[in-house]
Amino acid sequence: MRVTSLLLFLIAPVFVCAQSDTIRSKNAGLDWTDYYDEDFRPFSKGGGLIVLSFNLSSSEIENQPFLFQNAIERDEFSYNLTLTGGYFFQDYSNIGLKFQSSYREVTGTFDSSGDTTLQELAENNYQIAPYLRTYIPLGRRQRFALFNEVVLGVGFGRSLYRQTKTADDITKTYTKSVGFGLGLSPGIVAFAVEKFAFEISIDLIGVTLSVEESERDEEESGRRVQSDIDFQINLLSLDFGLAYYF
Repeated sequence: MRVTSLLLFLIAPVFVCAQSDTIRSKNAGLDWTDYYDEDFRPFSKGGGLIVLSFNLSSSEIENQPFLFQNAIERDEFSYNLTLTGGYFFQDYSNIGLKFQSSYREVTGTFDSSGDTTLQELAENNYQIAPYLRTYIPLGRRQRFALFNEVVLGVGFGRSLYRQTKTADDITKTYTKSVGFGLGLSPGIVAFAVEKFAFEISIDLIGVTLSVEESERDEEESGRRVQSDIDFQINLLSLDFGLAYYF
C-alpha cells in the first residue's frame, strides 16, 4: 500500500503537467514560427555553416546477363559520408571545404561459358574538395532556398578484387588510385527551426580524371589512366544532409 501511494505521489505531478501542456497546446495552437526569428538571415556575409550529409545505396540482382557473363546472383552495397564547413564571404555566397569518405562492396556469383566464379570487390575512397556555393532564397523569411554548388576535389582510394574459381584457384588484385574531379550539384535547403536545416542535393554534372595502379597476385602490375564526363542524373542517389548555420 505504501509503495502504491508513493508511486501515485510521484506520477501525479507528471500527469498533471502533461495534461496542462496538452490543454495549453490546444488553446494556443502549435506555432513553429516561434522557433524562427523574423530577423534571422542565414545567408548573410560573415556567417558560416556545418553540414553532415550521407548517401546509402544497395541492390540485389538475380539471373541478369552482363557483357561476357551471366550474373547468377549479385549484391552491392555502398555509402558516402561527407562533412562540410564553409564561410559566407558575401551575402548568399559561401566558400569552404568538404571531406568525403565512401565505401563500396560487391559480391556476386557469375557464370561464364559454363564456369562458375565467385567475385568480390571492396573499395575505400577519400576526397578533399574546396567548393563555392551560391543561394537563391525563396520568400522574405528565407526559410527555404535553392543553391548551386561547384566542387573541385582530389581523392585517394584503394580496393581489393578477389575472384574464386576453385579452392586452389584464387586471384587477388590490389589497386591504388588518385583522382581529380570537377562537379556541379544543385540542391534545396529548408530550415526546420532557426539555425538548423535539412538539405537535399544531387550530382548533376561531373568531370573526373583518375590514375590507377594495380598489382595481381603480388606479381603482375598495371597502370590505367581514365577520364569521364558524366551527365547522368540518378534520382536514387540523392544526398541528404543536416546543416547548422551560424
